[in-house]
Amino acid sequence: MSKEAQEQNFAGIRFSLDPQTDEFSDIILSALDEIDLSNVWGKTDATSTVYRGEKSAVFDAVKAAFVHSYREGMHGKTTMTISQGCGSDEDAAEYKDLSSDRVNDAKSREKNFKIIGKFQLYPMGVTDYNDTIMEIVEEAKNREIYEGTQYYTTFLMGSVHEIFDYLEYVSDQTKKITGHHVIETQLMFNIPEEEAELVQKYGIDYKTRG
Repeated sequence: MSKEAQEQNFAGIRFSLDPQTDEFSDIILSALDEIDLSNVWGKTDATSTVYRGEKSAVFDAVKAAFVHSYREGMHGKTTMTISQGCGSDEDAAEYKDLSSDRVNDAKSREKNFKIIGKFQLYPMGVTDYNDTIMEIVEEAKNREIYEGTQYYTTFLMGSVHEIFDYLEYVSDQTKKITGHHVIETQLMFNIPEEEAELVQKYGIDYKTRG
């Protein structure tokens, strides 16, 4: 990772929106059109969208996309790869004029809804990361969004703003121990009844909480 990228707190998120409706295309495109991209570099292809820039601005833009894809009663989800310190970030100097301001935050916070999610954290190039992992899990419990751990994943549930704030915290804490980390995550809203019953078997009471 270049010196410029470290000083900028440069990061990127590649994500896909997945509204479970026949009108998925219109919802995805309208959600992306709602976003103020003045503080991030972005590109959308046939499979996903990537935003890069100062980490706070990137999280702000991706959360806005997910929030604007929400529809009452419609099941939807997003899959994200959050990366900081990747070798491709050597070109961060090209985006040095991008601000860290969260220009979408006020509009995003006009909506709030419950989501369920899971994430996997990959600190690269270090072996002594257990203390950081334990601190991260404990923080989820303190924020009352922790829903347990299964093989290879940790489950979360809370408001959309609580979960995005927490994932950004996870990235910030991991940056303290390694120059490169990746977080894989999937977030869902309005999950169908049968899925709610399934996740309840694993101790996640989606139907009654929130």
